[in-house]
Order: sequence, then structure tokens, then C-alpha cells
Amino acid sequence: LNKSELELFRECEVDQYRSYIILRRKLGLCSDKVFKYYQHFGTEQNIQYLDAICSTVKIAWKPIMDYVLKVVSKNKDIRDHQALHDYYDYVRECVKLEYDLKSRIVLFPKDLYEAHQRNQAAIKAVTDAMYEAERKKADEQRGYLEYVDDQRGLAVILPSNLEDIVYEGATLEHCVGGYADRHALGALHIVFLRRRDDLETPYYTMEISTSGRIVQCRGFRNNVESRGGKPKTQEA
Repeated sequence: LNKSELELFRECEVDQYRSYIILRRKLGLCSDKVFKYYQHFGTEQNIQYLDAICSTVKIAWKPIMDYVLKVVSKNKDIRDHQALHDYYDYVRECVKLEYDLKSRIVLFPKDLYEAHQRNQAAIKAVTDAMYEAERKKADEQRGYLEYVDDQRGLAVILPSNLEDIVYEGATLEHCVGGYADRHALGALHIVFLRRRDDLETPYYTMEISTSGRIVQCRGFRNNVESRGGKPKTQEA
């Protein structure tokens, strides 16, 4: 360490010193230039992100950090660590989509956040199509779950697609939306309990195990009165 480095780390934590040394080794630059990057990326978490990114794209650390700093300069409300994390996510998305990361246009998009959104939309389209195909296959085996009770004026129906499950959770303000992928894969069954004369309006949601056991039945806000929900009706 030179005099400037000794002064900087005289009272530092061990992790700070370790991060600096890793950066210095990776950059091979004089201390003044290393200081610049250390100020922006000198945390243990950032070092882990940089290592993961560069291991994936097989290039040096400096171009990655320069690109992230450029992103930050264009987006004043984004902090260094946020931009680095977002870029880490972007690279992982590119790998999942099998994009050519040797292309500088792909590796360093002109607008990171626009490219990030495009990736997410592409992944969602692929994932949704896969889950929807699996849901249709699973529905062939669970049609027996649908049921109409004219006496009570209620019906049990299957979701017609995965978006129905997300809508159900948003309308009733409970967490069934997080079960959509498992429903699609047939790991469990989500069915809707609806009023017979109003089949389109969410009323209660049931999770049923693959063995046919009712695991849970939830209404608005999980029927928790302190949160504005109401106890289940006797008919339900």
C-alpha cells in the first residue's frame, strides 16, 4: 500500500479493505484511479455482483463499471448499487433468453432500463405460454372439481386462464396470485367459489390439494375483520 492508501484505510473495517484490494487487483491501476471506482462500488455486495457479471460475460471489470457509471449519470435518481443490481438482472435475463452477450449492442444497451423492460416482457411471454400449455393439460384431469349447488345458489368453477387467478387475488386482496404457477403445473388446484347468479365476480377462493382436500378457502382480505374482511357465510 502507498501513503494515500494507508491513510484511507487507517481506521476502516476489514470488509472495506478486502473490497478495495479485490478492485485494485482486478483493475491493475494506480491508487487514484482505483479510489474512483472504490467510492462507487466498494462494498462486499457490489464486488459479488461485479464478479458474477464478469464471470458470465467473460470481460474485465472496468468496462462494466464504466457502463454502470454512465447509466447512473443519465438517471440521476438511481444510485450506483441500484444500477449495478439492475444491470446484473439484465445480464441474467439475456442469458435466459440466449442473447449473444459478445455483441456490445446487447451487452451495453443504449438505455439499460428500456432493454431491461423488453427482456422482462419477452421472458413473461415465454413463461406465460409454457404455463398456459401446462394449465390446459392439468385442467383435463381436474374438471370434476367444478360443481353447481342450486340450493345454496353457489358454484365452484375453474379459472379459465392464469390471469384469472391474478385478478382474483387483486380483487379479493389476498395472495392467490402467487399460486398461479403451481396451479398451472398441477401441483395444486385453485378453484373459485362464486354466486350462481354472478359467476364473473370473485367471491371466495379455494386451494385444493391433489388428493382432493380443501386446504384453504379465503374471501375478501382473507376474512380478517380487523382488515375489513367479513366472516364466511354459512352457505359458503
